[in-house]
Amino acid sequence: MRFGLYPKFILTLVAISVLPVAFVGLRLVGINQKGIQAAVLELHYKLAQKIAERVETYLQTTDEKILFAMQMLEKNLDWQDKQVLLQSLIESHNEIGKIAILNPQGKEVLKVYNPSLLEESKLSDQGRDPEYIASQQTQKKTMRLTPSGVLPHLEMYYPLRRGFGMYVLILPKKLWKEIQEERVGGSGFVFIVNRQGNPVFYPANLINPDQIGSISQRPMVRQALGALAVGSAEFKDDKAEEQVGSFAPISSLGGAVLLQQPKAEAYLAATQIKRQAILFLWLIGFFALGGATYLAGQLSKPILALTKGAEAVARGDFSKGVDASSNDELQDLADTFNRMRLRLREYAQIQVDRIISEQKKTEAILFSIADGILMTDFEGRIQLVNRRARTVLGIPDGPIPENQTIQSLIPDSRIQKILLEVIQNPQENLYRELDFSTDQFKLVLNVSSQTVVAPGKETSMGVVTALHDVTLEKELSKMKEEFLQSITHDLRNPMGAIRGFLEFLLKEIPGPLNPQQKKMIESIDRASFRLLAMINNILDIAKMEAGKMDLKLISCSVTEVATRMIELMESLARRKNIHLEVHAVGPVSLVVDEGLLERVFTNLLGNAIKFTPEDGKVKIHVEDRADAVLCCVEDSGEGIPAEFVQTIFDKFIQVKTQKTGGTGLGLTICKYVVEAHGGKIWAESAVGKGSKFFFSLPKRPRMSEAVVSVPGTETLQTQPRS
Repeated sequence: MRFGLYPKFILTLVAISVLPVAFVGLRLVGINQKGIQAAVLELHYKLAQKIAERVETYLQTTDEKILFAMQMLEKNLDWQDKQVLLQSLIESHNEIGKIAILNPQGKEVLKVYNPSLLEESKLSDQGRDPEYIASQQTQKKTMRLTPSGVLPHLEMYYPLRRGFGMYVLILPKKLWKEIQEERVGGSGFVFIVNRQGNPVFYPANLINPDQIGSISQRPMVRQALGALAVGSAEFKDDKAEEQVGSFAPISSLGGAVLLQQPKAEAYLAATQIKRQAILFLWLIGFFALGGATYLAGQLSKPILALTKGAEAVARGDFSKGVDASSNDELQDLADTFNRMRLRLREYAQIQVDRIISEQKKTEAILFSIADGILMTDFEGRIQLVNRRARTVLGIPDGPIPENQTIQSLIPDSRIQKILLEVIQNPQENLYRELDFSTDQFKLVLNVSSQTVVAPGKETSMGVVTALHDVTLEKELSKMKEEFLQSITHDLRNPMGAIRGFLEFLLKEIPGPLNPQQKKMIESIDRASFRLLAMINNILDIAKMEAGKMDLKLISCSVTEVATRMIELMESLARRKNIHLEVHAVGPVSLVVDEGLLERVFTNLLGNAIKFTPEDGKVKIHVEDRADAVLCCVEDSGEGIPAEFVQTIFDKFIQVKTQKTGGTGLGLTICKYVVEAHGGKIWAESAVGKGSKFFFSLPKRPRMSEAVVSVPGTETLQTQPRS
């Protein structure tokens, strides 16, 4: 993109005045934001840890009282004394709702409850409760938090002698009330989850009951349940609103205390500081721009006037001079330019007739050429155009006015874009396509250009652009591709049915098979699998050539992929007693499409095993280089003749001296996959010395246009010219 002198002056002055202030200001804002965020997170940490410690303390105190009662129960007391003991425990701890003695089968044989908290009458059976079963099996205390309306209750099981157990139900109202009163900012709140991640205590006015089931799936909840210490996380709630929070595990319960607050509210102070800083920078920039504009205008006005005069002369307009009254060297330059303009006008008048005569002669020669010919300068001004180009591009007959550009003569902006791109990049192997096809007829043109150099001179006269009719070639190529895809699609559907019925037969669903029948069906199944693989390879090649291959880039270890493929091909190699090896110095990570990389290794390993004799070796080498990863599949087979080494990656190419199967597309697919990642693949081999297939993949992934589309081509659909 070209910038004039005037905007350069402005940008330079604004940059000098604004950029240092902006850099320092934004750095300070960033430091401030980090400090505020750290303070907010520390506050969250401490509050979550405080609540968790409060719950742990409560549980420990309660547990000590119950253990004291258990020690008394273990003494030789009759049932009436035990009931009195339990009743006194409830009366001294007004948050215990129920205490029951359970027999080995889990049925209540003695129960004492607090009538102000519960309404109990019958003895219940706790034998199927997983917590009771766990307590009896481990002979250890178990407990859980269970939601009950807006107030959760705590259930505890204690093992007693002779298989008996004790069940305690606690409703810690005071503790929950204290936790509920803990608030963070204006809308932050605290909630507690059990070991399954389900909320057992939460503020009902802040959490919608419909959201309770999804809370356990939140990343912060899963992280809190697996944590051993206090932590924090940022996440989005069910309304897709960003939240920031912290958590602290409750080890004795297996649950956790979680605290969440809207991110915008938590970092409000940092946001306000950032907004004020940005507003201040905008004000500085506004005043700096005003001053720079005024100063740049004073400096660049004479130069811009001289530039406009030069542009007029370049267009052939010699009528306007340059007036620069700056009383300095720029005024001297303007006077010299005006004298040059007058001399050029005299020369141009002499050359006009000669130029017109030469142009007519050239047009007469080009008139009979079948291809469209268009000659322009590098700016797109038309100098010559033949009859075919006029017809296709819609340029009217008659002399072309001087200095007429492609934009002024060709109304279609898309055609303008293609022609200008080709003209500005004249290369032998660069071409674009123009498609003028309609329902009635087909017309496709290849557009290419070359620089025109005068004989005996090195200076360029312009660019000649050729419009070559490739309609027939396109139709033949399309027919070939459609036929290939159609026949392979038609073959794949019946092959799928054949393999489905073979699977039924192998599983002996219609009836048992004798050994000879089973062996024959297994042979048919292997043959059908090979045929289906061939069909899929043909379809994959068609898909890759059509530019429809999508790369799913992920970071993976090339060494692990190679090792995995070695393990996958181990059974095939074992049939010929071929030894497979991987040589790599540690894991080599790369951002690639892992599935396609596996396919490259599979195809290369399959070929290596196929052409390696019994008791041979196949090795994979993985080498980490500065900007790429180099992989090599080496075999000890018979080798490839020199005349096939360069063409073996082409479609349907197979070495004639080797007995092979398949379609000859495996290496072609490897080539497409490697080049799609921006890499390259090649082979090194000699007859009798084995073969080495190399491919390199860049560490910075990039899509290769050579794979997903034809190099240097572009197709433009447009309407035909009359």
